[in-house]
Amino acid sequence: MFKRINFFVYILSICFSTVLYSGGVPHAVVGTLQYSDGRFPSTVDWKAFITARSTDVLEFEKPSLYDSLSGGFLIQCAGFLSWTAGETLHVDFTDNQNAAGSADVVLTFNPVDDAGVIILKEPAGVEHSDNEKPVKFELYQNYPNPFNPETVIAFMIDTPQYVTLNIYNSSGQLIKTLFSGFKGSGEHHVIWNGKDRTGCPAASGLYLYVLNGENFTRQLKAHLLR
Repeated sequence: MFKRINFFVYILSICFSTVLYSGGVPHAVVGTLQYSDGRFPSTVDWKAFITARSTDVLEFEKPSLYDSLSGGFLIQCAGFLSWTAGETLHVDFTDNQNAAGSADVVLTFNPVDDAGVIILKEPAGVEHSDNEKPVKFELYQNYPNPFNPETVIAFMIDTPQYVTLNIYNSSGQLIKTLFSGFKGSGEHHVIWNGKDRTGCPAASGLYLYVLNGENFTRQLKAHLLR
């Protein structure tokens, strides 16, 4: 049993690239962020602290583990110097237009706790608009389309930043991450070979490719024809 626990801790620390400090073990909080009308924010910042020790603050560092397609987030708590089961983690969330929400989660030894759905509220007198983007960008239609066996997806950004390009099926399931990392300004091209993340050929049908940046998201459809 001792060896199995050590192995699990090791895997978690690799998956989330965390540093394990003395006094704590790998731990995470998951949940969903959305607006009152059910939409999901394109980007989100967060700041977390243990309520009993508010001086020990874990702040957001890009890229966050956040999916703007589903609103789902994951916060890895191993960055704290220590924590104890039963303590409360307070998390404050803000989007790029200062819509805000918060959650209080009692930590357990699961090692994953669910914060549930957090509703982001706009500041008084401010109306949220997805069209107000500070970054200029463009996601182009893949070519060829329909395609078999591969297609090229191009996009343009005018500010160097961290971006992700994901492929989803018509049910919203993640099929493959084509790119996740830092890109400089300019036009970029990524090839999808029509295979899923296991290396198996994806089935014929319509797929959604989604580009996420620090302050934007854009999606288009691609048709794979076997």
